[in-house]
Amino acid sequence: MKEVATLLNEMRAERVIREYAPFGPVAQMRYTEPVATLDADVLVVLPSAQGLGVLAPIHEFCSRKAYAPGRAKALTRILALLEAASVTPAEIALLAQRHGLSDAWTRFKTRFLDD
Repeated sequence: MKEVATLLNEMRAERVIREYAPFGPVAQMRYTEPVATLDADVLVVLPSAQGLGVLAPIHEFCSRKAYAPGRAKALTRILALLEAASVTPAEIALLAQRHGLSDAWTRFKTRFLDD
């Protein structure tokens, strides 16, 4: 957790984020006995809203520090939403188009949905 706090403080110093607070199991450990977790949930206040690319500055900062974003989990969540019929590929395509992410959606479809 110390490494995460250091990283978050560096992000705040460089104005990538304005503020942060631990969330989930990490925050719970302050008030209860330690729990096993493999990640750290953090709430952040961003300097400005930037549409769906709002996390891009954080990803860029972490990449410069040799950290990779957890993309596999995000891809798995998209697949779970599709499999549960909570959203259709057409709805995702419209959303992607609206936010300039059509190329990313096409790559995802090709990799995971096209037979």
